Amino acid sequence: MKISYFKEKTSPWARDMDLEMFSEKDYESNTVSTIKDSLNLDITKMINKMLENGFRIVNGYGKLRNNIFRIGHMGLEAMLKVLTDVISKLK
Repeated sequence: MKISYFKEKTSPWARDMDLEMFSEKDYESNTVSTIKDSLNLDITKMINKMLENGFRIVNGYGKLRNNIFRIGHMGLEAMLKVLTDVISKLK
């Protein structure tokens, strides 16, 4: 059985960044991860900075807007390196 990107990359990355995963355990997606903004980041600014660097991540909807963000798993490793830098500068 192939290990999902969630378990292999995204979840450990979020933990290392002091962020929390939004999805309940065992209900994670293999294609997208939803992450809680436990650092009180400016998510709109973070999304714009990621776009400037060629990566699209998205905000939450409705009452979750600016409380979570979602990242796709395609191109994940390169994107996580850039996102780490962007978040570090927004803290």
